[in-house]
Amino acid sequence: MIGPTQDKSLARDLGLYAVFTVSLGAMIGSGIFVLPGLATKVAGPAVIAAYFLAGLVVFPAALSQSEMATAMPQAGGSYL
Repeated sequence: MIGPTQDKSLARDLGLYAVFTVSLGAMIGSGIFVLPGLATKVAGPAVIAAYFLAGLVVFPAALSQSEMATAMPQAGGSYL
């Protein structure tokens, strides 16, 4: 139970780098474990180039999401 002197808000201890890495990890998710086998079956050796191209496409989105998450003053970041 929260007493009258306890703060109900979360501390904002994450910086830009930490939020960027968490966002990037969430975007990649389980795809790093499941999709390489499926992609190799379809694309063959070109799967390496496909993953590199996908990384270039995802990078600006991950950077944008991390900037928004650190810019929000409330706990919850870009979700709010």
